Amino acid sequence: GLQVGATGERSAGGLRELIPTVARAACAAGVDGLFMEVHDDPTNALCDAPTQWPLGRLSRLLEELRDIAEASRWREPLDLEEAGPGGRVDAR
Repeated sequence: GLQVGATGERSAGGLRELIPTVARAACAAGVDGLFMEVHDDPTNALCDAPTQWPLGRLSRLLEELRDIAEASRWREPLDLEEAGPGGRVDAR
């Protein structure tokens, strides 16, 4: 899940609704793996409830993340020496 650090005034919590956004960005950036806490009933989980993704929605999210990761992988490294005007690179 997406953990929010504790301050002296409150305990640590989480932002479950941001899990898909952060995971999508990570996959697009080329991470090698993800760690996600899941639960069949996150709201009633005994521990870390706000940072857990619903188990029933996991397959759909993982399929999307796999598609993003596959689409963002370069087949060959970009040669920045061949950059055109303004640094544009033709990604073939």
